[in-house]
Amino acid sequence: GKYSAFEGGTRVPFIIHWPAMVKPGLVSDALVSQIDFLEVMAKVSGVYDKRQKRGDNTSLSPDGAAREVDAWLGRDDVGRGFAVGMAANHTLSLTMYGWKYIEPKGGPAMVPWGPKIETGYSNEPQLFKMVNGEIDESVNLATENPTMVEAMRCTLERIRNYRNFRVEF
Repeated sequence: GKYSAFEGGTRVPFIIHWPAMVKPGLVSDALVSQIDFLEVMAKVSGVYDKRQKRGDNTSLSPDGAAREVDAWLGRDDVGRGFAVGMAANHTLSLTMYGWKYIEPKGGPAMVPWGPKIETGYSNEPQLFKMVNGEIDESVNLATENPTMVEAMRCTLERIRNYRNFRVEF
């Protein structure tokens, strides 16, 4: 489902086997992104340089690097402040604050080639809430939450348009 704007296209499990650092059987719902993997591994291995930008060209808050390492190792349930996803037709989505926003951008309801996968494309903004560690994409809550839609739309635009975008949480 990697072509979809829905979670099946972007959210995948990540397994860490490091008994000395990660409690076996631990499951975390912290928001992490593969874009941070090299930075997190640099921090864990002791070669982290706080002057470097992350893969998405954002800077971490002073405690951000430690917090993200904690999220990857299951010691922090929050993790990354936000994550941006992109579907096959370049529709962007933004996940933050326990919400997921998918920008309005039309397209087919199903992937027109290959497996039968819902694309998540819509001409209307979509907003979904995290429930019990999962994004519930069955009900679009955008109409009931116009302030959150506007805040996430503006944040996504800032991320898209600024080279040195910075979010601190």
